[in-house]
Amino acid sequence: IHDTGGGIGAWTSAKRTEMSGNIVYYNGFDGPERGHGHGIYVQNELGPKHLINNIVFDQFGSGIHAYGEKGSVSTLHFDGNIMFNNGSLSERSGFSRNMLIGGHKPAEGLTVQSNATYYPMAAGGANIIGYNAGCDHLTLLDNYFAGPDAMTINNCQHLKIQGNSFTGSKPVGMATYDFPENVVTMKPTGQVTQLHVDRGEPGRAMLAVFNWDKRSHIRVDVSQIGWQSGQRYLLRNVEDFFGDAVKGTYNGDVVEVPMVGWAKAIPVGRQSAPPSTLPEFGAFVLEMDNTPPEKK
Repeated sequence: IHDTGGGIGAWTSAKRTEMSGNIVYYNGFDGPERGHGHGIYVQNELGPKHLINNIVFDQFGSGIHAYGEKGSVSTLHFDGNIMFNNGSLSERSGFSRNMLIGGHKPAEGLTVQSNATYYPMAAGGANIIGYNAGCDHLTLLDNYFAGPDAMTINNCQHLKIQGNSFTGSKPVGMATYDFPENVVTMKPTGQVTQLHVDRGEPGRAMLAVFNWDKRSHIRVDVSQIGWQSGQRYLLRNVEDFFGDAVKGTYNGDVVEVPMVGWAKAIPVGRQSAPPSTLPEFGAFVLEMDNTPPEKK
């Protein structure tokens, strides 16, 4: 979903909705005061609503924007989403938020689990939960938040916060000694990967790679996808999703992911693309290549 006025809108009336496996980018427009148009704009009141394994990047506004002034943003589940560089297209406001959850009414019953977010350390951009009115009963598990404002938790209570990595900055609004089962890293090194198997399409997965040492290639264990040895696959860089894919054959062990040499798609109506996150960060889609082999 790309080059539109806004990505996905899922309001209170869309009860018990699931949004899964979407790739959402280059949406929105510049208004007089700031960038407008978000990747996924969601509200919810009754029954759970799930956002699972979506890749959301380079909007004019925010990435995932769970916000309401009169509307509710409760019983929302965010699982395995990859968000980066949202706000980059706006010439007025620039980087904004990869994830905003909250509004003018308290948000209740939130689960944020196994998500990955990235902003360059010197460039701004944030994540925030609670926003104006705060939240009640927040579960924050096994996420990797990277950037100069990795996470702000505002006026939230009844918290379960475990297994998270806050990279590049300390979290705001929570005392880290109250939640010792998390990691804060100010100057990251090495590599971190998150692989999320698509629940709707067998053999497909989303991959986030944090390549802090800026290596040209990263080896990734993809065994959880369930491919058999000898399976041919395609590796697509989401920053140029319809461009050339890397073709390979799975050997039952790992896949080598190139972190250099990729192009970046140009938004409709523009002469150039926004800056790429590679090689420091990359988001990819892995899928089976079931096209018949070319005859020699």
